Amino acid sequence: MEFVTDEDLYEILGVSPEAVDAEIRKAYKKLAVTLHPDRYVDKPPEVREEAQQKFAKVSYAYNVLKDTEKRNEYDFMRRMNVSTPDPEPEVPAISPEEAAQRREMAEKRFRQGIALQMDKNIKGALDAFKEAVRIDPSVAQYHTMLAVTYQKMGWVAYAMAEINAALKLDPKDALAIKIRGQLKAMEKAQAEEEEAKDKKGKKKKKGKAEAKGRKGAAKATGTNPFKKKRTSLFQTLFGSLFGRK
Repeated sequence: MEFVTDEDLYEILGVSPEAVDAEIRKAYKKLAVTLHPDRYVDKPPEVREEAQQKFAKVSYAYNVLKDTEKRNEYDFMRRMNVSTPDPEPEVPAISPEEAAQRREMAEKRFRQGIALQMDKNIKGALDAFKEAVRIDPSVAQYHTMLAVTYQKMGWVAYAMAEINAALKLDPKDALAIKIRGQLKAMEKAQAEEEEAKDKKGKKKKKGKAEAKGRKGAAKATGTNPFKKKRTSLFQTLFGSLFGRK
């Protein structure tokens, strides 16, 4: 599993590691409302950038913790990191020949990812692009295509993290700029969908409560507002003869 931040995901959302799904969802919605980029349109660039980075972290944390499988995997990795913290690894020096070989390997995996994506083998393309980034993380194009693959899979937070990495390496990457715009629209749509589901759930609960209240009131008074009044044939004929309605 690949993480885009070293920060504790539970701390990002402000919940405990024992938090249930409802608590995680509530914390995300509260932070999303505060940090959503639309609230910072008129703010200075540095403020907008900071808000976007915080929103990306919050979205990433929520996308991991709301998914049972991803959360279990993250919890396992988190326990390993907490119990046995690794010292800062020393980066061994490599020769120019080895560096050239690594670049060649990364490029090979990148081209393989392109071919697999054209064949609509998204899972294979994802693995190839991730390997290219792992071998040589200094190429913006590798991050961009990995982001495109994450986007196809609907993993918006992962995709946004890779786009941010690509634009940090190459701020003029046209494809990365385009994908970032699409991802922001997807983030907004997801937030609106979550809000609509929440409102629908509250409305449904309210309707059930009102129906239960009417039923209880009818039972207490001995009447049933939902029961249609029955009229016999004799009553109908008698009413028509004497002008009763």
